[in-house]
Amino acid sequence: MSGGAQGASLKAVVFDLDDTLLPEWQYVRSAYGAVARHVYRDPPRAQEARDWLWSRFLRGEHSGALNALLERAGRGEEEVGPLLEVYRAHLPAVRLNAGVRRTLSDLRGAGLKLGVISDGPLITQQRKVEALGLGDWVDEIRLTDAWGRDYWKPHARAYQDLSERWGLTGPELAYVGDNLAKDFIAPQALGWRTVCLRRRRQVHAARRAGPGGAAQVTVHSWAALDALLRSWQGE
Repeated sequence: MSGGAQGASLKAVVFDLDDTLLPEWQYVRSAYGAVARHVYRDPPRAQEARDWLWSRFLRGEHSGALNALLERAGRGEEEVGPLLEVYRAHLPAVRLNAGVRRTLSDLRGAGLKLGVISDGPLITQQRKVEALGLGDWVDEIRLTDAWGRDYWKPHARAYQDLSERWGLTGPELAYVGDNLAKDFIAPQALGWRTVCLRRRRQVHAARRAGPGGAAQVTVHSWAALDALLRSWQGE
């Protein structure tokens, strides 16, 4: 697992949020519970509806869930908008897993700066950050929707912002993500190191990389990621 000749030791690591620090399926399962409870006030029926939505997800049916739930409940399409707000704004029942916490703790203990760059509706990402307590784990968080959708990845603004904030450039920084369609284009153009973390059930795992989109290294566990990043720090 080598990133090639980089010419500078690693000083900061920036992570994607969805399907990197937080498995997207965990968030989706929590959101399905929130919308099911909104549609069905009776707890047993809400649980049944959540399980039904989750079974769709496990079959690969990742779109149209809210419309399907409303149709199943005999409710009108006009309720999709409000239900989407429930989905996005709920405080998710999620937490960082042990491997993530261990890696973040190890990296901070080794003196590395840590950050997060994440796309998505602002309220949704803010709720995830709150539920995970990310402010206690990383130094800087950039939720790109705070600047507007035009600044979502692959736009370089968030990466440039952290680079300037820390006074670091090129291979002194690394970005860890999962989505080959957008995560690595900007950091690679800026000379950062890039790592694709591949884990089970990732929503975007099947996406192919466009020009400049392939990460330099792919790892399949948090332990392997920790070892790789620590080796780069020692260069």
